Amino acid sequence: MTTKPTLLLALLVVSVGTGFSACSSPAVTQGPSNPSLSTGVDYCKQASYYTPSLEIGTGAESFQTFANAGPIALVFGSQGGHHVEASIRVTGINPGQGEMVEEDGLEGSDPSFEAVGEDPVTIDFNLSVEGVSDSWNAQYTYFLSGSTAQSWAYGFNSFADAWDIAEVHEDALTANATLKATVTDACGTELSGEVNFVLDVADIPGLYGTGYYYYG
Repeated sequence: MTTKPTLLLALLVVSVGTGFSACSSPAVTQGPSNPSLSTGVDYCKQASYYTPSLEIGTGAESFQTFANAGPIALVFGSQGGHHVEASIRVTGINPGQGEMVEEDGLEGSDPSFEAVGEDPVTIDFNLSVEGVSDSWNAQYTYFLSGSTAQSWAYGFNSFADAWDIAEVHEDALTANATLKATVTDACGTELSGEVNFVLDVADIPGLYGTGYYYYG
């Protein structure tokens, strides 16, 4: 992964992809309030002062709404897979107290990071593309930037099978897609939502010359 990121019913702010959009309210579950072991600060109680909300976006270097990004391209990763850049922005969540520490990885591969500290957040992504029977999951344990009032993270890889997409949308320029996310903090608060966007399928990188491309 590239680094550079229910108590009250809250409005989910979702980004709108060009020509294809939808809105939903997040499922919100709040857990018990417990002080941090290291600081004695009750981050769960602090988070409860804010209305829980989740915004799902894209972006490798910063949070970006799908509305401002246009059709989203699949990224061909260094290990031969494909993904969409995903990001989140939340309120009413304990962002965790720690840092992301780079781990030793394979030479030439993207760096990977471990959450070192207390109360990391779990982030689950699910990506689906219209007409493709499968969907793809990715999970991250992460510390968010910001505070209980608002926190964020970006540059996540939400994985996809580009060859399945190319087979279904061989002659298309774009395809409708949905990115779902669930964010769970150490307090037990869980936010879930989804956003629809437009995926660029006209020229998917990394298919030709790999031996896996579907020619029909």
